[in-house]
Amino acid sequence: MGVIKIRKFEEKYLTSLNLLLKEAYDVERVGNINNDVIELIAINNEEVVGYLNINKLYNPINNIYYGYINYVCVLKKFRRRNIATSLFKEVEDIAKREEMIYLELTSNSKRIEAHKLYTKLNFKMRDTNVFRKEF
Repeated sequence: MGVIKIRKFEEKYLTSLNLLLKEAYDVERVGNINNDVIELIAINNEEVVGYLNINKLYNPINNIYYGYINYVCVLKKFRRRNIATSLFKEVEDIAKREEMIYLELTSNSKRIEAHKLYTKLNFKMRDTNVFRKEF
């Protein structure tokens, strides 16, 4: 294993990123990302081994910006090497520079190991339910 580098996503890594997203979520990244989305990748020998996607959102009622994390994943064979922690550290630095007040995410109740990570990183579980209406 080489040195893991955290950087912003570049299109040249799309194929490698999609392999990770397929393993983790059975999805692919398609289309262009707008300016309010920040994508971070962890690279090992030009292979994407970790990913974190965050939207910068504005709350006009409270007049604040915050970050909503959509995807966090690490290739199975690279887990338990602090890659996700490194991705979160980088996104926290970005969030502070971008004057976001807080970071938020939702997580499937089955993702017990992910919940342990979020707790370790000082995320607090909120007493809420998530509702969705699809069209």
